[in-house]
Amino acid sequence: DSYFDILIDKDQEFSISNNTENLSENFICKGSSDNELLAEYQLFALKIRKKIREIEESKPIIGEEKTFIKSDSLNLIIREKRKEMIAQNPTTFFSVLLLAMSEPDVPDAILQISESASFQYYKQHYFDNISFSDPRLLRSPIVFNKINHFFNYLCEWHPDTVVKYALQLCEKSQTNPEFFQFVFNHLFSSFEKSGKLTHDEAFVVLAEKYCLTGKTPWFSPEAIPMIKERITQVKPTLTGQPAPNIELSDSSGKSIDLKKPLGTWTVLFFWDPECEHCRDLYYKLSVLANDPEMSQLKIISIYTGKNNTLWKNFIADKSTPFVHTIITPGKEKLVEKWDLYMTPRIFVLDNKLRIAFKDPDPENLKEMLFGM
Repeated sequence: DSYFDILIDKDQEFSISNNTENLSENFICKGSSDNELLAEYQLFALKIRKKIREIEESKPIIGEEKTFIKSDSLNLIIREKRKEMIAQNPTTFFSVLLLAMSEPDVPDAILQISESASFQYYKQHYFDNISFSDPRLLRSPIVFNKINHFFNYLCEWHPDTVVKYALQLCEKSQTNPEFFQFVFNHLFSSFEKSGKLTHDEAFVVLAEKYCLTGKTPWFSPEAIPMIKERITQVKPTLTGQPAPNIELSDSSGKSIDLKKPLGTWTVLFFWDPECEHCRDLYYKLSVLANDPEMSQLKIISIYTGKNNTLWKNFIADKSTPFVHTIITPGKEKLVEKWDLYMTPRIFVLDNKLRIAFKDPDPENLKEMLFGM
């Protein structure tokens, strides 16, 4: 270990000692009940986790099932230790931290219904143990990590679902202004285009509900017009919206009619062969286009660059079964509605030419559309 943690609350007069040979095992504190409890818990958990590692290392001998059962029983011991320490020290900040780290216990009655019901319960109650009225938690990584874990691994990446849980989290956090500011800023910055959880629908809902109604007073006056502009850019391509009008031509100059669907699903692939990531997606999409089970999927590649000779040479060389197009000369302004802040971009349209998915991984597209 190269570092160790201490808790600093209102009581800041205490002593600590440690040994660099093993910072986790040798941490001792006197004069701070929070840190004395922390040292006790860390040492207990460290010993259990060593046993878990030993069991994991013996997996080739005892088998996967026994490894899981033994490891799970030891993890249960850690969870029970947390509950015991919280019950015995309910007024300490350490207990607030331990409780926030705890995951929801699914009642036996729910467990017996189905795995799906258990997961739904777990998801619904994932943030129950966080005290949203206690901003001291914000000085630990717990809240930050839990929010990221929830939206990365537990929340279905569907607009209605993401928006629902984002709003729920914002409402929960309004018990404390500092907590709300932290939660809102984290979600808002994550959902915008440069964030790690880019999600236009959630971004727009949060912006309109909070930023444009004066509920985020920490934002500078200059930020609000920029947010309004971003909303305007994003709205035409929100999921469920009819695809914005665009006029396209193929390599011979023939007009391509996008006013009626070409298949059950239509993929619009905005790209430039001079972009390495674009080429990667081009090849992945070409695998789909050549899949006989994907005959109801039509892919329209839309060149966004300026070098038409390079583009024609590229598509002639690859002979991929896309409908290869460019934006019809003189109609470039129409593309502004598509929010092409970067290339490549992929839009999947349904049979009514509504936007169904944005920027999906082509390798997952077959299962997303046809469940194959």
